[in-house]
Amino acid sequence: ANPNVASDADNPVTRIQSRRVGGGAGATPAQLARETITAERAARAMTRVQQLDPDWRPPQTLIDPENIEHRIERNESDIREADARYAELLRAKFGDNMPPRDPFRRLRTRESVIEEFYPSGMTVSESERIDKLARDPASTGRSRWPEVATILRLEKETARSFKRSTAPGADFEDDFGRTWDAIGSDVDDHFFNYDRFVARLKRKLEVAAADRYVLDLALLREDNASRVLTYFWTLPTEQQARVTVLR
Repeated sequence: ANPNVASDADNPVTRIQSRRVGGGAGATPAQLARETITAERAARAMTRVQQLDPDWRPPQTLIDPENIEHRIERNESDIREADARYAELLRAKFGDNMPPRDPFRRLRTRESVIEEFYPSGMTVSESERIDKLARDPASTGRSRWPEVATILRLEKETARSFKRSTAPGADFEDDFGRTWDAIGSDVDDHFFNYDRFVARLKRKLEVAAADRYVLDLALLREDNASRVLTYFWTLPTEQQARVTVLR
């Protein structure tokens, strides 16, 4: 075996760790950010597929572990393979009854949130709960499904429970009573404008209407997410400490 070539591990957690086997020597901050984002996206994409097809693995890829661009390309390839397999599984499951999907904002509807977070189905109580999470009191009860997707991701990240908040300037409240405001839930690459995005982030952190913030970059390509993260890392430490980033 070639000691300079690495193959994929089966376990998603191991995969994230193994993607950094070459280290970051000589890599730029932007490359390191892209690698982290694509590695985590690949692991999430694999996990989503394996909820429906536990034995599925992407095609094995051999790379030079010292080349960060090769590692990033492998991550991107695995994301494409996993997304294609997931779409195939959904077609097999729903046939012609697949819910309509927005090509740009995949998590905007109730149906797409269920597809993303409850691929094996949901209970009545779970259905009622996401409906409550979607209703925004500040918008006369209008449903905000992108924010629901963000808060469900955050629950997975933090192992905490959230509910809608009635506090001005906040979207949700956690089980410690802290208020949270979601940023980036409804922005993907088609609608992304860097200047407006970071200006909105800066303004919210300066106003500090909520106790904590969740910055959701899950719908952005790695290059756009990296630009936001590069800006985020320039913020004062006390502001960074109040933000949880989802990638």
